[in-house]
Amino acid sequence: MNKNGAPKQWTEAEMVEAIREAGGIVTDACRTIGCSRKTFYEYEKQYPSITKAKEEARESMDEDVVDMLRSIMMDRSHKDQLPAIKYYTGCRMGWRVDKGIVVTDGEDTLKSIFSVDK
Repeated sequence: MNKNGAPKQWTEAEMVEAIREAGGIVTDACRTIGCSRKTFYEYEKQYPSITKAKEEARESMDEDVVDMLRSIMMDRSHKDQLPAIKYYTGCRMGWRVDKGIVVTDGEDTLKSIFSVDK
């Protein structure tokens, strides 16, 4: 609320910057700028640039995660993190595990373990 008791207004640019900084995670963006998710989604309906920024941020984050997953899969000392990898790739990225996770060497480590259901 502003000094007059009216709801605070955010600019399109503030919303875009918040969602980019939050890696496309709406809850985090809202926490950063102090608005509700409902308010965020109302702005998103009004400004397509917010949706575009959210999608770009999520794609960038997913690329970073795939790189991190590849590193973890190549390092056998991180086997305790494999359940988290299964959860993330299944829920967030739409991948499914064809077989149990097997840590292998080589360029196609992730491709040989996961398939994409998109």
